Amino acid sequence: MRMNLKRKTDVGKYAVFVALSVVLMLFGLNACGLALEPDYKKGTLPSQLPSMQVLNTLDIESVSGQTTPADTETPTLSPTLNASQLASLTPEPSITPPPTPNPVFSTADIENYSVWQVNQEDENASLLSLREIPKTLIPLPDDYKQNALLKNFLDFVQILNQIRQTNSDTWLDELKNTDWHLEYQKLTDHSSTDFAQTIDTFRIANAENNVTQVINDAVGLSALYATMDFEDIGSQQAQRVCEIIADPTLENKADLLHENKVQFSWFFKTGDYQVGDMAILPGENCGMGLVVGKSGEQLLLVVPDLLADGQIQTILVDERSIDAIFGEMKYVFPGKKDHSAGSVVAGSMDIFKPGVTTTVNANRYENIQLPFDTMSDRGLFDNNIVITIDDCYNNQHVRAIFELLKNNGMRATFFPNTNYLLFDEETISLWKEIYQAGFEIGYHTTNHATHLSYAELEEDFWAFTQHMRALLEDDSFEINLVRAPYGVWYENWYLWSANNGLMSVDWNVLTEHQPERAELRLQEGISPIVLLHSTAFDVEWLNTNLNQLIMLARQYDGIVGSVYDCIHRE
Repeated sequence: MRMNLKRKTDVGKYAVFVALSVVLMLFGLNACGLALEPDYKKGTLPSQLPSMQVLNTLDIESVSGQTTPADTETPTLSPTLNASQLASLTPEPSITPPPTPNPVFSTADIENYSVWQVNQEDENASLLSLREIPKTLIPLPDDYKQNALLKNFLDFVQILNQIRQTNSDTWLDELKNTDWHLEYQKLTDHSSTDFAQTIDTFRIANAENNVTQVINDAVGLSALYATMDFEDIGSQQAQRVCEIIADPTLENKADLLHENKVQFSWFFKTGDYQVGDMAILPGENCGMGLVVGKSGEQLLLVVPDLLADGQIQTILVDERSIDAIFGEMKYVFPGKKDHSAGSVVAGSMDIFKPGVTTTVNANRYENIQLPFDTMSDRGLFDNNIVITIDDCYNNQHVRAIFELLKNNGMRATFFPNTNYLLFDEETISLWKEIYQAGFEIGYHTTNHATHLSYAELEEDFWAFTQHMRALLEDDSFEINLVRAPYGVWYENWYLWSANNGLMSVDWNVLTEHQPERAELRLQEGISPIVLLHSTAFDVEWLNTNLNQLIMLARQYDGIVGSVYDCIHRE
């Protein structure tokens, strides 16, 4: 009995010893990172999954119960991971390093700017025509670095740049030697609402074709691409560019422009608009190509009445040398819409000469049919947003509004009272800048008086005109637009303005409103006309809301600008 009891005691001690050993062993296994019940058995994945970069064949084998090598920090996985979880752990395919960038068309340009895209149907590389689009609007395809055709295309672009920089008259023959040609086509498959549903592009194809005919019909050499390697240029440098183009005594203009960090680009014929001659582009602002579809009209808004048949004559680049064309450049005007103050466009019309500015005067409206007032045609400015500034009694705020608009590549119409415009150095300088930058100046009476008689209006209008002529030092200054003080259009005002062929301009958006008011007007088919005054509040309002106005106008295929810029043209 005692022996049996002793045996049971020994067995008990042995069982306790075994149990303790098992516990210690399990504790040791846990300490080694081999959990018996991982988090994902409880319905959740482990907080730290294997890195996709270090997951390899051995890691996948560990899913079947094998451990990973000792030198990896990857935790052991359980076979309870399902197929989708395993798929999520598949390493990303390696990306081939990008091709070595050339000095004109760098890898950064390709990554950050959209100058071409791939047509997925035929895999032909398509180079977007120069036009105003956000720089990252059309993303590059994921596989562009592995696409042999695209690599060839980039090589082709490099060849074009090299040919272009030589200013060679034989560039067309050199282009033929590349076995590439251009095709004009339209693309309509774009998901972004900020981009036109139909755009004009040039498709680069490696095939036999009549290169000369294709290029003559569609494009000049430099419109094949958009370089972005130059820094933006400021307004002073833009003025220098204008001087270079306009000065008939200068030689080697192409070299001088290159020294001023500008590129030149040919425009092309499309739709009902024929845009030609030359564009001078600061590096990133390659968007001077507002020449496609309806948008093409925007580029011509400031000059259509001065051009033969309302169009600029296209220059066929294969017939003339670069220097010969530069020698004919006479006309320059600031860039439109969202382009920087440094953007300028040059044409061959002989209306720009050294010392002469391109101003908007009454004679600029000679070929435009105007109503007597904007109330009689509420859609007179289409889907454009007109900016107007009244009274102008504070030079500081007038300048702030002027600079803000000018620096955003747009203009406005001023309606000052001349009693506020003194003949001091500051005022003279300010209004000369405004006038010479192409901003309009309309009549708003000399002293903001209302209910004047017909004779008083005649006298006041003459005094206003003479005052502005003296202030601007321009005896040719004439007025075509008028605005009644307080918006009071009384009988004498109607009769006097109609008899003198003047157009009265009202307003329908105030600074007490938000830009949504302008959108409401557009939805109603009414052209928004914004009224500002030279106050700190209005300066801040414009500074805060200008970008929204620009985007709103763009959404409706319009612009933000002066009365002259925005008015409907047949």
